[in-house]
Amino acid sequence: MELTEIMYMAVDEPETVHLVLEKTTRFLTDYIQAFKKAGAHGIVMAEPAASLLSPDWNAEFSASYVRQIVSAVQDENFIVVYHNCGNVLPLLPEIVETGAAAFHFDNSISMKDAIEKIPADRLVMGNIESATLIACGTPASVYEATKALAGQMKDYPNFVLSSGCDIPPQAPLENIDAFFAAAKAV
Repeated sequence: MELTEIMYMAVDEPETVHLVLEKTTRFLTDYIQAFKKAGAHGIVMAEPAASLLSPDWNAEFSASYVRQIVSAVQDENFIVVYHNCGNVLPLLPEIVETGAAAFHFDNSISMKDAIEKIPADRLVMGNIESATLIACGTPASVYEATKALAGQMKDYPNFVLSSGCDIPPQAPLENIDAFFAAAKAV
């Protein structure tokens, strides 16, 4: 099902959406278990559509299924990192309840606002903007943004400085080097 179709179906035929999500959850759990069996120590689960949902719909159509996957695969040797690129601040209670060991966010939200709503025993990662800043900025702009975020978050031991999302392949290596130089400088 594509996104528009599933949104309409959630209103008109929620039982069908739940059936699709149950099958998807079983598939993803088995798929992740295969990675685990092969020796992986964790996965990043991208859940970009969740930020389009209300808190109630997120709880019903996303977080409850993510929680099932996390509880089936995560243990002391294997973690799940929950990633979302959208404005998830209103959804954080349900997202935290998924039980994921770590949360990774893009620059759609303030990292400080997010980390204050997440237990200190969970990692919170992000959120240097990658599509325009790292890919199209200058080394100086990447350095300054990275240094500013690292400085803002220095009092949070569970914060991990990271890009907010995938770094596009056209990103200049000088910008990536500037990111790491700023991270080391703080």
